[in-house]
Amino acid sequence: MSHVRLSGSGAWQRRLFLVCLSICLSTTCLVDTAAAGSNGTTWWIESCLRRVFPATQQPAPPPPRPSLVLPTTGGQHPAPATDVTIPPRASVSLAGNEHESFQLAIRPAVNTTYSVTIAVPSPAAAGRGSASYAAALRVSWEQVGLVFVDEIVANPQSGAGWWPDPCLRVPKAFGVAGVTTALWFTVYAPPHSESVPHTFTTTVILTPDPSITARVSGGGDTLLQAPSITFEVEMVVFGFSLPARPALMTAFNLDEGRLGKVYGNNGTGPASNVSLAAIKLMWEHTGCSNPFAATVGEQPLWVRQGDGGARDMYTYCQVTRDGTATAGQRAVCGTVPARCSLQHLPGGPNGTSPYDPSRRAGHAHFVQWAHWLLANFSLNPGTIYSPPVPFSVAELAAMVPLGLNSFTAFPAEAMYAQDPHIAAYVRALDTSNLSQYATTYGFDESDKLDEMEATFQALKDAYPSIKTFTTAHMCGARGNWRTPFTPCYGTCPGPSCRNGTTGQPVQDPTQIKRRHVDYMCPILDWVQPANVTACEAAGLQMWMYTSLEPWGTFCNLRLDNPLHEPRLLFWQTAQLRLSGFLYWDLNAWENTSVTHTLINGTALSSPYIDPRDWTPMQTEGSRDVGDGKLTYAGIDGPVASIRLHAVRDGIEDYG
Repeated sequence: MSHVRLSGSGAWQRRLFLVCLSICLSTTCLVDTAAAGSNGTTWWIESCLRRVFPATQQPAPPPPRPSLVLPTTGGQHPAPATDVTIPPRASVSLAGNEHESFQLAIRPAVNTTYSVTIAVPSPAAAGRGSASYAAALRVSWEQVGLVFVDEIVANPQSGAGWWPDPCLRVPKAFGVAGVTTALWFTVYAPPHSESVPHTFTTTVILTPDPSITARVSGGGDTLLQAPSITFEVEMVVFGFSLPARPALMTAFNLDEGRLGKVYGNNGTGPASNVSLAAIKLMWEHTGCSNPFAATVGEQPLWVRQGDGGARDMYTYCQVTRDGTATAGQRAVCGTVPARCSLQHLPGGPNGTSPYDPSRRAGHAHFVQWAHWLLANFSLNPGTIYSPPVPFSVAELAAMVPLGLNSFTAFPAEAMYAQDPHIAAYVRALDTSNLSQYATTYGFDESDKLDEMEATFQALKDAYPSIKTFTTAHMCGARGNWRTPFTPCYGTCPGPSCRNGTTGQPVQDPTQIKRRHVDYMCPILDWVQPANVTACEAAGLQMWMYTSLEPWGTFCNLRLDNPLHEPRLLFWQTAQLRLSGFLYWDLNAWENTSVTHTLINGTALSSPYIDPRDWTPMQTEGSRDVGDGKLTYAGIDGPVASIRLHAVRDGIEDYG
């Protein structure tokens, strides 16, 4: 499906969605009847909106189509009914410059591997599309891998155990005896100039390894081999194409530091995930000795943990200056000067900027993943944890043709308003016409509205071309909405409110503009549809986000959410007429109980991923299954999840 735009609110939109969803969820059940009597292998085409679990059984076949009755002529009796044969086929409909997916579910009676052959697509009939365009259609496949979930919220899909999620690049597809596995097929139609739809077809053949047989008993020992699987793919390409740059702005955080940890340091700077700016800030303003010259035990905690950065160091400086630092923090460097600024921060070697991205650990992989996300999933990488100067101007310019429409140039901290290196970066962005995509993000889910107002004003005065972006809680005229509680605009009755309050942040354009906010981004369950229109009419760009929350009936991207929800999120975004969607992390690989060993598809012997290497669990016993983890790391590059594919499809549906 493509180009879904909903407006307004009411029951009819829900009915429309349910109709469309029922169409999306429809499947064609295929049974290899020729082999069923001998080895019981079953297979079928499954929707891209439902998970295929190891215990999933083939669905009941659809009711047969009515028999074809030929019309009567000349007073003759009707001709005998003729059965209509339904060929094994998967069907997708999509626009130019759009992707659509489906799954092939296989449940063999014997273990095997399959070679997968996809024929060059061709027009379904003469005059229904050019052969050259047909050959440009891309049909690809990946093995849906299985990851182990220790614990999961009560869920109608499945409980603890093996869950389908990573899309693995393997040389051959796996068939596991008595277990249902799935192949994820993706069709991409390149942009075109046609004004009418055309239909194309291709054939997919799965050939089992002839050397793999199994001996089964019962009625005499018999050597069995899995049967081959053949089906047709019908591709209807609509008479329009999606724009090269997505209409929806996105900000999906990609953590550069974690890429550096998993792939190893490939920058010229320190191997630690501490930005050069933070190290220099420590030297410049605290009088500490070089933290990397000290023994490990003497190094500051923020260096040992590898979770520093200019923003974190600034926060450390602030709390120490304000007297709220712990005794251990004060012992590291003593008293921090009252003035904590980057104004006099020296440059790097040979006068280069201290923010030179090529010096950061993991940056080469960061750029590779950014290109992959833009080209294949229409996602802009980075926001909440973006370092200052996440990409060079040249790197950003190379991303524009891939669809870049938003990025965070630097964190929203007051110190950057007077930073000469940031000023030089913004001038380069202005000159290259890249500042139109640039934001400064800060005050993440914050209640410090007065501080945010002052900071955003300072940054806008210094860099008027950079948009301010926040998920702060926009509440009462002044003060903190938690302690002491200042009533927000509107009310939220009872214990369902966050933090036990009786108020709920809403979107008031007067308050948002007074705080110098350009991009306002409330969480999904705090979006007030009636106020969004007023905000947009006032010239604001309205976004929304999800994270671990919301729960319940709200759509989200966790593993326990049904697979159609990542796609439906963007239908809701369109219905609310929002301009953008933020997500806090793509690679929150923080669980220290696993190795995060790079996945090597050519070395895998089954679709099961070793739970000692990868897990969707953030921490043991928590409810955050899959939260912030939409990707895995492969030895040959990034590995998507089926949830990430659903996100991409939703963004393309938005238009």
